[in-house]
Amino acid sequence: MNNYYTYAYLREDGTPYYIGKGKGKRKCALHKGRNGKVVIKIPTQDRILILKQNLTEEQAFNHEIYMIYVFGRKDLGTGVLRNMSGGGEGSSGHKKSVEWKKEQSNRMKENNPMSNPEVIEKMKLSKLGHKQSKETIEKRMKYVRGSKMSEEAKAKISSGNKGKPKSDAHKEALRDAWVRRKEKNNS
Repeated sequence: MNNYYTYAYLREDGTPYYIGKGKGKRKCALHKGRNGKVVIKIPTQDRILILKQNLTEEQAFNHEIYMIYVFGRKDLGTGVLRNMSGGGEGSSGHKKSVEWKKEQSNRMKENNPMSNPEVIEKMKLSKLGHKQSKETIEKRMKYVRGSKMSEEAKAKISSGNKGKPKSDAHKEALRDAWVRRKEKNNS
């Protein structure tokens, strides 16, 4: 398929500092090294130049290699580019295995601060005594009043609340809200 392209990142003076190959939005994606740190900064759109497009992947790799050779690399002292390789390699089309995805998911869950009861308790304590401003409350109420809940959403909330014990204060608040609603509808 001919949906690959080669591109150049340009300095303010118009000289290239990076040559790459990609498809889709690759030209705007972060370029990270093996340690995960960003190694090439993405310029503004007006300083990204598409060199060739409608290429096969092999053609794009070959053109990338050629352009890096022509402009040379700073790290080798042969030119102006910040590319760290001669081009033509990469993990194009690489798919992660299901096992890798599961391992990564487990690592993320283990390192999630919200799975730590101490963190949750600290967050609760940080909110104690915090009062929202009247303006904030009004904005939230205005938003809620202007929206209608679907019957499906009402049914889900209702079924989720069935069988849950309610405190006397909660029951009283529900009664008060029901009375206010009834009075409002009758007036």
